[in-house]
Amino acid sequence: MTAPLVLAIVIDSLVIAVLAVVVVARRVPRPRWLQAAAWMLQLLLLVQAGLAGLAIVTGRGPAEPGLFLAYAAVAVVLLPVCGAMSTGDRVRTGQDIRLAVAAIAGLVVQWRLVATWRSGG
Repeated sequence: MTAPLVLAIVIDSLVIAVLAVVVVARRVPRPRWLQAAAWMLQLLLLVQAGLAGLAIVTGRGPAEPGLFLAYAAVAVVLLPVCGAMSTGDRVRTGQDIRLAVAAIAGLVVQWRLVATWRSGG
């Protein structure tokens, strides 16, 4: 895993979480750029999973590739699952709250991904 990619994911997640909470607190419609930031985060997570999978296949991965791949799978599906849960939500703020929670949960998963990767040497 590359440090710049992890840093970009962490920064994007923090920005999304904070701004989604601000949108909820101000009770304004979600700006398009916040949705674009969520799509960018999803793209970064997919790139990270692809690069990590390639490193595992070439033998440069963590000591426990199964655990790492489980965390990577959670990271990749977290935002789409939260988005799908929000489609039937009648309250606009519910979607933004789910986005903030998904971004915060993504930070925790990212932390576990890095810890699992580093344990492998």
